[in-house]
Amino acid sequence: MPAPTSPAPRSRLTAQGPPIVQKFLLHLASERGLADNSLHAYRRDLQDFHRYLAENGAALLSASPDICRAYLRDQTRRGQSTRTVTRRLAAIRAFLRYLMAEPQYLEWATGVLQQLDRPRPERSLPKILSKAQVCN
Repeated sequence: MPAPTSPAPRSRLTAQGPPIVQKFLLHLASERGLADNSLHAYRRDLQDFHRYLAENGAALLSASPDICRAYLRDQTRRGQSTRTVTRRLAAIRAFLRYLMAEPQYLEWATGVLQQLDRPRPERSLPKILSKAQVCN
């Protein structure tokens, strides 16, 4: 009988992407104790952001606020939900806050972080009751 599969070890969750992102993910796992699913989400979101920057000739550790906003607009254009775009923005903002602890990135990360606005969450319309529900 095969042994049951266990979730991926945290080292595999964090061992992908640029070294600074790996260091950030290790920080999230060890210092903040985030769950594996949260680490997966941060890794995917930051990898997607990194891929977009590379495709557009920008570097992860020197991206301008304009290219960050362009990435978020691109996500919306591609049909990503507001929740997904908000989650990706949260990952970028958390990464920037992490970088603020590094003296060589403090000024840049602070400047970008101050210029990234959070999108307004979608509001769902109220559900309308049927005639049968109202009469009962």
